[in-house]
Amino acid sequence: MKIKVNIQLKGAKGEPLSFPKPPTVEEFVKLLPTELQLKILPYYIKEKEEPRLLRDVCLDTILIPFEGDDEKAKLTKYDIYKKLLASKDEVDLPAEQIIVVKNCISKFQPQLIMGQCWELIESGNTNVPKNKK
Repeated sequence: MKIKVNIQLKGAKGEPLSFPKPPTVEEFVKLLPTELQLKILPYYIKEKEEPRLLRDVCLDTILIPFEGDDEKAKLTKYDIYKKLLASKDEVDLPAEQIIVVKNCISKFQPQLIMGQCWELIESGNTNVPKNKK
Protein backbone atom coordinates (compact mmCIF):
# COMPACT_ATOMS: atom_id res chain seq x y z
CA MET A 1 0.00 0.00 0.00
CA LYS A 2 1.28 3.46 -0.87
CA ILE A 3 1.39 6.22 1.73
CA LYS A 4 2.11 9.88 0.98
CA VAL A 5 4.95 10.79 3.33
CA ASN A 6 5.67 14.40 2.34
CA ILE A 7 2.68 15.93 4.16
CA GLN A 8 3.52 18.54 6.79
CA LEU A 9 2.12 18.01 10.30
CA LYS A 10 0.35 20.71 12.32
CA GLY A 11 0.83 22.04 15.85
CA ALA A 12 -1.81 22.17 18.59
CA LYS A 13 -3.32 25.38 17.19
CA GLY A 14 -3.24 24.27 13.56
CA GLU A 15 0.01 26.05 12.70
CA PRO A 16 2.51 24.26 10.47
CA LEU A 17 4.82 22.13 12.60
CA SER A 18 8.56 22.58 12.01
CA PHE A 19 11.77 21.34 13.50
CA PRO A 20 13.05 23.86 16.02
CA LYS A 21 15.14 26.58 14.46
CA PRO A 22 18.78 25.80 15.16
CA PRO A 23 21.04 28.37 16.79
CA THR A 24 22.69 30.86 14.50
CA VAL A 25 26.19 30.10 13.34
CA GLU A 26 27.49 32.81 15.66
CA GLU A 27 25.70 31.31 18.68
CA PHE A 28 26.95 27.87 17.77
CA VAL A 29 30.56 28.98 17.30
CA LYS A 30 30.69 30.63 20.72
CA LEU A 31 30.15 27.22 22.33
CA LEU A 32 33.17 25.61 20.67
CA PRO A 33 36.89 25.79 21.31
CA THR A 34 38.71 27.58 18.49
CA GLU A 35 40.37 24.47 17.07
CA LEU A 36 37.00 22.76 16.70
CA GLN A 37 35.32 25.77 15.13
CA LEU A 38 37.40 25.45 11.98
CA LYS A 39 36.67 21.72 11.65
CA ILE A 40 32.94 21.83 12.33
CA LEU A 41 31.75 25.04 10.67
CA PRO A 42 31.86 23.67 7.11
CA TYR A 43 29.42 20.98 8.20
CA TYR A 44 27.07 23.22 10.16
CA ILE A 45 23.48 22.10 9.81
CA LYS A 46 20.34 23.92 8.68
CA GLU A 47 20.14 27.68 8.96
CA LYS A 48 16.34 27.83 8.71
CA GLU A 49 13.33 25.92 9.93
CA GLU A 50 12.32 22.86 7.96
CA PRO A 51 8.81 21.44 7.75
CA ARG A 52 8.09 18.41 9.94
CA LEU A 53 6.76 15.71 7.62
CA LEU A 54 5.11 12.36 8.20
CA ARG A 55 8.26 10.83 6.72
CA ASP A 56 10.40 12.53 9.43
CA VAL A 57 8.28 11.16 12.26
CA CYS A 58 8.35 7.67 10.77
CA LEU A 59 12.13 7.79 10.29
CA ASP A 60 12.71 9.11 13.81
CA THR A 61 10.55 6.53 15.56
CA ILE A 62 11.26 3.42 13.50
CA LEU A 63 14.86 3.32 14.74
CA ILE A 64 14.02 3.49 18.45
CA PRO A 65 14.36 -0.02 19.88
CA PHE A 66 11.51 -1.61 21.82
CA GLU A 67 12.37 -3.64 24.87
CA GLY A 68 12.20 -7.25 23.76
CA ASP A 69 12.77 -6.62 20.04
CA ASP A 70 14.35 -9.73 18.56
CA GLU A 71 16.50 -9.92 15.41
CA LYS A 72 13.47 -10.36 13.16
CA ALA A 73 11.77 -7.23 14.54
CA LYS A 74 14.98 -5.22 14.21
CA LEU A 75 15.49 -6.34 10.61
CA THR A 76 11.87 -5.51 9.77
CA LYS A 77 12.33 -2.01 11.20
CA TYR A 78 15.58 -1.60 9.28
CA ASP A 79 13.85 -2.64 6.06
CA ILE A 80 11.10 -0.07 6.70
CA TYR A 81 13.74 2.56 7.48
CA LYS A 82 15.49 1.94 4.14
CA LYS A 83 12.20 2.24 2.24
CA LEU A 84 11.30 5.48 4.04
CA LEU A 85 14.75 6.94 3.51
CA ALA A 86 14.57 6.24 -0.23
CA SER A 87 11.06 7.71 -0.53
CA LYS A 88 10.47 11.22 -1.80
CA ASP A 89 6.69 11.43 -2.10
CA GLU A 90 5.24 8.00 -1.37
CA VAL A 91 6.37 4.76 0.22
CA ASP A 92 4.87 1.36 -0.56
CA LEU A 93 4.63 -0.82 2.56
CA PRO A 94 2.81 -4.11 3.13
CA ALA A 95 0.12 -4.21 5.82
CA GLU A 96 2.44 -5.92 8.33
CA GLN A 97 4.97 -3.10 8.05
CA ILE A 98 2.24 -0.45 8.36
CA ILE A 99 1.34 -2.00 11.72
CA VAL A 100 4.98 -1.79 12.82
CA VAL A 101 5.16 1.90 11.82
CA LYS A 102 1.92 2.73 13.65
CA ASN A 103 3.07 0.86 16.77
CA CYS A 104 6.36 2.76 16.81
CA ILE A 105 4.60 6.09 16.37
CA SER A 106 2.08 5.33 19.11
CA LYS A 107 4.78 4.24 21.53
CA PHE A 108 7.17 7.17 21.10
CA GLN A 109 5.18 10.21 19.90
CA PRO A 110 2.78 12.47 21.82
CA GLN A 111 -0.91 12.24 20.95
CA LEU A 112 -0.87 15.35 18.72
CA ILE A 113 1.73 13.81 16.43
CA MET A 114 0.43 10.25 16.72
CA GLY A 115 -3.13 11.23 15.84
CA GLN A 116 -2.10 13.16 12.73
CA CYS A 117 0.23 10.40 11.58
CA TRP A 118 -2.41 7.72 11.97
CA GLU A 119 -4.97 9.86 10.13
CA LEU A 120 -2.53 10.45 7.28
CA ILE A 121 -1.61 6.78 7.08
CA GLU A 122 -5.25 5.66 7.13
CA SER A 123 -6.77 8.42 4.99
CA GLY A 124 -7.79 7.18 1.60
CA ASN A 125 -6.38 3.75 2.33
CA THR A 126 -9.32 1.58 3.30
CA ASN A 127 -7.22 -1.55 3.68
CA VAL A 128 -4.85 -0.08 6.30
CA PRO A 129 -4.93 -2.40 9.30
CA LYS A 130 -6.33 -0.84 12.47
CA ASN A 131 -4.17 -1.22 15.58
CA LYS A 132 -5.57 -3.32 18.37
CA LYS A 133 -6.53 -1.32 21.43
